[in-house]
Parts: sequence; structure tokens; C-alpha cells
Amino acid sequence: MTSTEPRADRPDPSSSARSGRAMGPLVGAVFGVVWCAIGVAGVHGRHAGAVRVAAVLAAAAVLVTVLVAGRRAVRVPVAVRRAESPAPRPGFVPLIVVQAVLIGVGCGLLNGALGRPRLVFAWTALVVGAHFFPLSRTFRTPGLRVLGGAMVLLALVTGFVVLLVPDEPEGLWQWLPGLGTAALVWLAALLPVLRPSPQPTT
Repeated sequence: MTSTEPRADRPDPSSSARSGRAMGPLVGAVFGVVWCAIGVAGVHGRHAGAVRVAAVLAAAAVLVTVLVAGRRAVRVPVAVRRAESPAPRPGFVPLIVVQAVLIGVGCGLLNGALGRPRLVFAWTALVVGAHFFPLSRTFRTPGLRVLGGAMVLLALVTGFVVLLVPDEPEGLWQWLPGLGTAALVWLAALLPVLRPSPQPTT
């Protein structure tokens, strides 16, 4: 056995890289399901049934694709996994705490003193989207800034429609940020797992 081969009694040092590469898209897919459920609950009228069926099929397709890709990631060469999964910088937990506080306080004010309960989902999407900017530095993943920017824009559009359009479509305050955010998060989860795995250089 050479010195470069992992010993049988020692944990594989690439296990954390494998886990990070597989868990990121899976977490995104699951959060997309949550947002999708929020959005579907706001859809009413004659098309509600079709939207619900489409949402279930989309959620199942994304989850299956991500899970299958995660199993395939185990077979990616160790050198490639390490290159694709740099260790995150400190600050992840404080960032999540700040996000939770902002969402909780903001939703409390909107439901209470401000009297704008229809803005709660737009506010939540805004905070979640904004948190991807520092998160992109924490995990050294620039693509998260694109996702964050798209979510922030979606939240702002929802807010403007709710505040400025007197006869907004029924339930738009819920289904637009819900289904829109689900679509964005799912797209971000699928892109890294669907692209061809890089081959190690010789």
C-alpha cells in the first residue's frame, strides 16, 4: 500500500467533499418543495387542480434527479470532488440566525403593526434571496449570487404588485413568490447535477 492510498482503518478524507457535493442540491430541492407547497396553496379557480398535479410531478422529478445524481457523485474521482467542494468559510450559522430573525421580526410587523399580511411571503423571499449573497462567499459559490438576485427581484415585483395594483389576481401575493421561488431554487439545484462531471487531468 502506498502512502497516497487511504488506510482501511482511517476515514476517507474525501467523504466531506462527497457529502457537500450531494447535499447542496438536495437541500435546495427540498426547500423548493416547501416553496412550491406555499405557492400551490394560493392557487384558486378552475386551473387549481392542474397546477397542483403539475407541481407534484415537478417536485418528484427534481427530487429523483438530485438523488440519482447524488449517488453518481460517489463515483467521481477524489481529485475532482476536492476541486469542486472547497471547504466553507466560518460564518454560516450566524448568517442563518440573522436570516431567521429578520424573517420572524418582519413577518410579525407585517401581520401586526403594519397591517400588510399579504406581503409576508414576498418579505420572506426577499430575505432568503438576500442571504444568498453572503452565503456565496461562505461556500465560495458565485452562482448563488445569481439565485439571490433573481429571488430578490421576484420578491420586489410581488411587493410592488400587491401594493400598487388594486385588482391583483387572486392569491398572487402567495402563489407568485411561492411558485416563482420554487422554480428558481429547483433550477439552481439541477444545474450543477446535470452538467457533465469534469474529468481529472493526467
